[in-house]
Amino acid sequence: MGAVVTPTKTLYERVDELIQRQGESWPLRHSTTTHDAIAGLISRSHVLEEAIREMALEIQKLAAEHEKLEAHTLGD
Repeated sequence: MGAVVTPTKTLYERVDELIQRQGESWPLRHSTTTHDAIAGLISRSHVLEEAIREMALEIQKLAAEHEKLEAHTLGD
């Protein structure tokens, strides 16, 4: 069994960094072309998907740790 890895940044900080990557090009301006607007929305969608995956992974890790703890507690 591997060692528990403690991230140096909180989940909030990691997700916020992912989302902030898009901050410079958002919100769209009235002069933004349709092509650029669509490309920006696609890019933003990808970043949000990555943030959701990051959160899901953390939730999965917490659930696994909880199950181990619960099994250990029931075993005593």
